Amino acid sequence: MLNIKGKSTEPGPTAAPCDVPHGTSRTYQSVRHPWPLYGVGNDTLEKGMANLHRALPEEGWKVVKYGKDSSRNRNLEMMAVHLKTHTQLEVT
Repeated sequence: MLNIKGKSTEPGPTAAPCDVPHGTSRTYQSVRHPWPLYGVGNDTLEKGMANLHRALPEEGWKVVKYGKDSSRNRNLEMMAVHLKTHTQLEVT
C-alpha cells in the first residue's frame, strides 16, 4: 500500500498477552511486527505514508490519527483500526 521502493528488515513478529481487567472472559494479545524501511529519502517516505492513508479505508480500516507527532523531529505518524477485526495499526 505504501507503493514505494526501499529496503526493509525481516524480523519476525512477537506476541505477548495484554493486561485486561479481571473478570474479562476474552484473551487479548499484543503483536508487534516492525518493518523498518531504509534507503529512501524523507519526501519518498511522506509519499508512501500518504499512499497508505488513502489505501487503508478501501481495505476496511478507519484512520483515527494522521499527522506530525510531538517529537523533536516531527515524524509523520498514523494510527488506524480495522473495523471488523479491531486490529490496531501504528505507523511512524
